[in-house]
Amino acid sequence: MRRSPSEQARAQPPEPPPVAVLRSVPAPDREQVVSLLKDNPALLEEGLRMIDVNLPVVPGAPIDLLALDSSCRLVVVDIDTSTRDSLLVRGIYHIGWLVGNVPLLRRMYRTLLIDYDVNPRVFLVAPDYSNPHRSATSWISTPEIKCFKYRTVVLRGVAGILVEPA
Repeated sequence: MRRSPSEQARAQPPEPPPVAVLRSVPAPDREQVVSLLKDNPALLEEGLRMIDVNLPVVPGAPIDLLALDSSCRLVVVDIDTSTRDSLLVRGIYHIGWLVGNVPLLRRMYRTLLIDYDVNPRVFLVAPDYSNPHRSATSWISTPEIKCFKYRTVVLRGVAGILVEPA
């Protein structure tokens, strides 16, 4: 008994997707990650728009990126190139600074539509997170904290950075 072409196609197992060979390369430095996210905010969230870089809130601890989400809510993006729990403290500190300096922010960003009536969010970006960090962020509901991991890979001789939710 002969099968129709559509029956033959259904009977054959699907071909596996092509496999690419990736190799690990040295991690990017902080400035490279900041630049990548500044130019590609959708890697973190669709509709995210960067409005400032290296905002100097205190010496040695600037806000790496300040953004607005699609609901005009401020978002702090803090980046670290290692797995340190201090990134969480830095992010929360930056939220406190923003909330405590709304009059200054209104002057700095007077041309932007920003909803100052809601608490800012914080996005933390690092190669990985410790178990205590993961546990702590799972218990914190305000401010809203999102963690992202990144890694560098090479595909066909081109290095790239992969950013994914942690």
